Amino acid sequence: MNQNTKPILLEDRQAVERLREQYGHKCSSHAFSSIYLWKEAMGLSLLLQPDMYAVKCMRQGKNAWFFPCGSRKAVREFLKEGMKEPDFTLCYMRPGDVKWVNRQFPGIWEFRPCPESAEYLYDVQGHRELKGKAYANMRTQVHKVEREYDPRSQVIDRSNLGDALSVLEEWSRRRQEEDQWGAEYEDVDEKALLLRKKLGIWGVILYLGDRPAAVTAGFYLNRDIFDVAVAKSISTAQGVSYYGKRELFRRLSCPLINMEEDLGILGLKRMKTGMRPVEMNEMWEGWQR
Repeated sequence: MNQNTKPILLEDRQAVERLREQYGHKCSSHAFSSIYLWKEAMGLSLLLQPDMYAVKCMRQGKNAWFFPCGSRKAVREFLKEGMKEPDFTLCYMRPGDVKWVNRQFPGIWEFRPCPESAEYLYDVQGHRELKGKAYANMRTQVHKVEREYDPRSQVIDRSNLGDALSVLEEWSRRRQEEDQWGAEYEDVDEKALLLRKKLGIWGVILYLGDRPAAVTAGFYLNRDIFDVAVAKSISTAQGVSYYGKRELFRRLSCPLINMEEDLGILGLKRMKTGMRPVEMNEMWEGWQR
């Protein structure tokens, strides 16, 4: 394909975010901060043009691409060129992207939904107020933590960054000892905190008494949606993990929270479902017949 990618650099942020805003892409998958944080773990590289960007993803295949964000003309040309090459596949497609491709190239593509890549959306006001039956379990957790563990939270800054990083380090160490998924990606969370100013990330650290217990951080996808990119707890006490997230939620100035995908991991799926999502960003993948 005569469309060479380049390494993803911090200086690409402005151009990528300009295109994402211009073409109304609201999913976490295509946000620059997400792409930058996961570039090593997912083998990502960037094709950046004046009216379009596309992300190549080696973890999905040797010629796999996030569905491009940009003008319809540029996206169509990208697909026409890609379809000349072997193993050209598309991932992180929204339902509207699938319909558009089917109209442009009828009978050529096959698609399947990817529920493990769907993004969970939550109502900020609901998690602030915790009213009604839907939030009963979370309300119980919050009251238990407040009653028994002397919680306090702070916005992450230079004064408590060391404590926040210690939470990530301890979480990763335990995962490695238990041979559980996620320990190998601890550097993604660390990078998010260390580069928080350059990536527009901010978050909170939760203490139980004087001991750091949980970290939650992310960035605004747009004025209406905040994306949670980091959410780690090292306390085994019931409710602390959720309490840490809610300490960030209640500080937000937007109506929706994006908690990203569950990756098909049962524990993550149960947690995200139990928090009562109000909407999902469906994701699809496609390949040529």
